[in-house]
Order: sequence, then C-alpha cells, then structure tokens
Amino acid sequence: MTTQKLYVCDTVSIISYFNEIFGVGQILSKQAYGIIDDTFKNNYSLNRLSIPAMVFIEIFEKWLTYETIVNQFHSEVFVPVSESETIEIREIDKEVISVAMDLNYNLSDHDAHDKLIVSSAIILNAPIITTDTEIINFADLSGQISVIM
Repeated sequence: MTTQKLYVCDTVSIISYFNEIFGVGQILSKQAYGIIDDTFKNNYSLNRLSIPAMVFIEIFEKWLTYETIVNQFHSEVFVPVSESETIEIREIDKEVISVAMDLNYNLSDHDAHDKLIVSSAIILNAPIITTDTEIINFADLSGQISVIM
C-alpha cells in the first residue's frame, strides 16, 4: 500500500505556481511544481497539500490589489482549494502560535507570516515547499523541517 505524502506550501510557492494571475515568473523547481500541480489537478493524488491560512492573509495584504485579480484568485485558487479533497487550509491555532513564539529567535528577521507558516510545517512534520532562502537556511540549521524548492 502506498502512503500519502503531506507538504506545506508557503506564500511564494503559491504565487509562483499561479504566476500568471500575479504577473510574476515561475521560480519553483520541477519537483516542487510537479507536487503542487499533481495535487491541484488530481483528487486521487498521493500528494496532499496543507496551505496555512497565513498564506491567504499574506496574499490578501500584498497581492490582491485590483478587483480583477481578486476575482481571478477566487475562481482559480480559492474555489479549487476549498473543493479539493487533497488540499487543506491549515488554521492558525494556539499550537501554531506557540511554536511561532519559540521560533522568534531563530527567524527574528522574518515577519510573523513566515514564522506562522514554518510553525505549521513543524507541527505537521511535513516538508515545506519554498524558495525563501532564510526559511531554507533555517531548515538546514535546525533540522526541524525539510525543504522542497
């Protein structure tokens, strides 16, 4: 029996995957892109994604500046995520906050968004899909999470 594999996506990975909506280049590796693509397009995928709620908050704050982008994001990202059997939106709960507070020293230069996203990966014991060099460095030094770029 093959087991399912859970991955956590950070904001940059979601923006990169949906690069056409945001008008940016796609910077994910083939492996990272393939994991996200398989999970979004295949409800029977053995890959599962956890997207921390903080990712959506950060996208709302920094990227959804025009009504056309909001509508496109809603229909092409949020609705498929909401309806998917292989993708979850991970809530910000007291466990996530507690781990984020412990990370404050290790990721002191990062904003709260990143700390909460990394905290979700630690709690879920899942690799994080990211291209953020500071998160990658933290993962390398701490050994608490692995990274898929």
